Amino acid sequence: MDTHSLELLEFDRIRALVSSYAASPLGRTAALALEPSLDLGEVRQQQALTTEMTDALTAGLTPPLAGLLDVRGAVRRSAIGATLAADELAEIASSLRIIAEVDRYLVRVGDSFPRLGALKQNIGEFSGLANAIDGCLDARGRVLDTASRRLSEIRREIAGVEERIQETLRRMLRSPEIRRILRYPNFTVVGQHYVLPVARDFRGELKGSVHRTSASNETVYIEPQAVAEQSAQLSYLRAKETKEVRRILRWLSAQVGQVAEPLAATFEVMATLDLVLCRGRYSLDYRMTPPDLNTEGRILLRGARHPILEHLFREESRRLRAEVEAIRSSEESPAIEIATGSKPIESDELGSSTPQRAFSIGFHQMPVGSRPLPPELPDSFRGFHELPVGSRPAPWVDPNQEFDRSLFQPPVGQTLVPESSEDKRDASPDDDDSPEALDESARLKGGLSGRPLEQRRRERSESSQSRESSDLSSPPSESSRTRPDLPSRSVVPIDIHLGYQFNILVITGPNTGGKTVAIKTVGLLAIMAQCGLHIPANQGSQLSLLDDVLADIGDEQSLEQSLSTFSSHVRRITEIFSRATERSLILLDELGAGTDPAEGAALGRAILDEIDQIGCRAIVTTHIGDLKTYAFSNPHTENAAVEFDIETLRPRYRVHIGDIGASNALQIARRLAMPAHLVDRAARYIERSRDDGQGSPEWEVVQRLRFEAEQARQEAMAQQAEAERTRAALSQKLADLQSQAEQDSRLEEARARLQPGDRVVVPRLGYDRPGRVVRVEARKNKAVVAIGQMNWDVTVDELIPQVLKTPEAPAATPSRTSPTRGKTRFE
Repeated sequence: MDTHSLELLEFDRIRALVSSYAASPLGRTAALALEPSLDLGEVRQQQALTTEMTDALTAGLTPPLAGLLDVRGAVRRSAIGATLAADELAEIASSLRIIAEVDRYLVRVGDSFPRLGALKQNIGEFSGLANAIDGCLDARGRVLDTASRRLSEIRREIAGVEERIQETLRRMLRSPEIRRILRYPNFTVVGQHYVLPVARDFRGELKGSVHRTSASNETVYIEPQAVAEQSAQLSYLRAKETKEVRRILRWLSAQVGQVAEPLAATFEVMATLDLVLCRGRYSLDYRMTPPDLNTEGRILLRGARHPILEHLFREESRRLRAEVEAIRSSEESPAIEIATGSKPIESDELGSSTPQRAFSIGFHQMPVGSRPLPPELPDSFRGFHELPVGSRPAPWVDPNQEFDRSLFQPPVGQTLVPESSEDKRDASPDDDDSPEALDESARLKGGLSGRPLEQRRRERSESSQSRESSDLSSPPSESSRTRPDLPSRSVVPIDIHLGYQFNILVITGPNTGGKTVAIKTVGLLAIMAQCGLHIPANQGSQLSLLDDVLADIGDEQSLEQSLSTFSSHVRRITEIFSRATERSLILLDELGAGTDPAEGAALGRAILDEIDQIGCRAIVTTHIGDLKTYAFSNPHTENAAVEFDIETLRPRYRVHIGDIGASNALQIARRLAMPAHLVDRAARYIERSRDDGQGSPEWEVVQRLRFEAEQARQEAMAQQAEAERTRAALSQKLADLQSQAEQDSRLEEARARLQPGDRVVVPRLGYDRPGRVVRVEARKNKAVVAIGQMNWDVTVDELIPQVLKTPEAPAATPSRTSPTRGKTRFE
C-alpha cells in the first residue's frame, strides 16, 4: 500500500502499540514489520487466527512464549560454519525448551482451536540438540566438566595444581617474616596468577614476579618464586582447557548448523504465534471485533472508534490517576517545590498561613485550597488554571469571593464523553487539555481542543445552570477539594457506510467537529483489518479488501520545495489519481481549500467527477458551499454532516449521513459576543449572494426526506447484518454438530472392532497413560485394560482407541529429526 498514506494515518503508532503486547523479541520484531495483505484468503486466515487467540486467552490458554529469545542470527552463523559462543548456545538451548513447551501447548489446544493447532506442522523436533547442549553447558553458559572425558581430566589436574599452589602460599603466610612485609595477610589472584600483596617499601624482600601495583602505589602484587613452576604448569593446563572448550563449542555449533534450516523455520512459526498473541491481547484490551470481509467494495462501520485517540485518552487517564494518587498519598507540605529549580514558594507568599497539599507546577496545577499566584511571579507560572485533560479543577479561589460551581463541571473535550453520563453518546466533553494531549491531537485534527476558563464559564448550557442553581449557596467540602474526581473519557463512536447506494461521501460541518478524525478512522480500520487485526467497532461491521488506501490529509506545504498549501494538495491528488483503481479507498481532507472559493469549488467538482469515473470508494471533507450540493447532481454521491450543538457551541462528533453540515459561522460569532451590527451585515451579504435556493422551504423538505431515507437505510442494513450474523452462527453450529456426530460414529465403530492387544486410552486414568486391551466382553460391555503393571476393569464406552487420539506420524523430514537425538555427551 501507499507508504505516504500509512504515514498520514499514523499506522506506525498502531504497529508500536501492537508490539507492546509481545511476549518475546520475535513478536516485537514481527509486529513492528506488520504490513497489510492484499490476498483475501490470507486476510481471512489471519483474522480467524486472531479470533481463535482471543478465545484461547479468554479461556486462560496463553501460549508459553515468555523467555523465548531471538537467536536466529546465531543459527544463521552456525549454518556457515561459525563457532558460537557458550552463552549463545545456552540461549539456543533455553529457546528450544520453550519451543517444546509451545509444541505441547499447540497439541493441547488443537482440537478446540484448529487454526492455532495447525501451526504445529512447521515446528521441528529438536530434543536431541537441546539434550546435547544441556549435557555440555549449564544455564549460565559455562562448559560442564562432564562435557567430555578429556575436559574432565584436565580440570581435575588444574584443581590439583591450584590446591598445591594455595597450600604453598598458606605455608608462606604462616611465616612471621612474610607477614611483616604484607599489606594484609592473605593471597589473591591477578589474572590467572596467585600473588601476595607486598607493601611498597618491602618489595625487594620477596623474590618473584610483579604482576600489578595498586592505584595508590602502596601495594605491589608479587607472584612468589616458590610457586612459579607450579604457576607455569597451571597456565599450560588452562591453555589445554581453553582448547578443549573451544573444540566442544565447535562441535555443538556444528550440531546447530546441521538443523539450521528447520530451526530457522521453527523460529518463524514462533514469531508468527507471538504476533497472533499480540493481536489477540490488543483486541481484548480495546474491546475489538473481527470485521466481515468482502470484495464488493462494501464498507459498513458501526460504532467505530479511532484506535490512536482511544489509546491517548487511556494513557492520559492513567497519568492523571497516578498524579492524583501521588497527591493523596503525599504528606502535607508548607512549600511548593518549583520544578524549574527556583526556590520553594512558602505558604505565606501564597497568602495563606496554613500548610497546603502541593501540586506539580510543571503539570499546570496549584496547591488545593490556596489563592491564585501573586502578580509578581513569572509569566511561566500563569497557567495554573489550565488543568490536564480529564481532571476537575480544584477551587483555589479566595474564600471571600463568590464560589463558581462551573469549576466542578465534568471535563469536556472533543470526541470524549464522561462514562458516568447517563447517555454517553449525548454527552460532550469540555475541558482544557494538557500540552501533551494537545500536541498529540494536533496530528489527529479535531481530536481535542482547549478553551480559556472564562469562555467555558460562558458556555454552560441552560440545563446545567438550572441543575446547579440549588447548590450555589453551599461551597464544596474539604474532601472534594483535596480529592478531585477524575471522570474517564472515551472516543465518541461513529457510523459510516460506503459501497451500497453510493460510493462517495462528502462530509461537511464546522471546524473541530471531527471530520478529519472520521476519515482517518475509516482509513486506519481498513488497513488494520488487512493486517489481521480486529477493529475497534461493533459486531457486524464490514470492510472490503482494498488494493490501496490513498490519503491527502493535513497541510504539507514545503518552504524548501517552494510549495504552498494549495500546491501540495494538487501534487498529492495528482499522485493519488495515478495509483487509484476501482478497489482503492481515497480520503481527501479540505477538498478545494487553499485557493479562491469559486475556483476551488470547480476544481473540487472535477476531482469528484474523476473519482466517480474511476469507480473507487472515497470520503472527502470540505467547507465549500458549492460542493455541498454535489450529491444532488450525482447519484453515486451522498452528503454527511458532523453534529454540532449551536446552543453550547460544542461539537458532538457524530456523523449523520444524508445531512448537510453548516459552518455556523454567524451563530458562533453572535454567541461569542461579536458586535450585533457586524453579524447582521454579514447575514445580509449572505442573503444577497444566495441564488441557488438553498434557503427555500423546498430545500429543507429535500434535506429532510434524504435524511429520513438514510436513517431507514441504516436501520435496514443493521438488521441485514444481524441476520447474516445469525445465519453464520447457525451454520457453524450445524457444522459442529455434524462433525461431532461423525466423530462419535467413528468412535463407536472403532470400539466395536477392539481386539486384545489394541492400544487404548482411558481418559479418567490419564491421556498420558495408554494401555493395551487384555480382554473384551461385548455382551457385558466390559473390557480389561493393562496399564503399566496393573489390569483395570472398565466399560467399553470409556475406551478411546489410540488410533483416534494419535494419528499416524508423517514421514520423517529434516524439520522433525536431529542428528544429535539422545546424545548428551561429547566424546
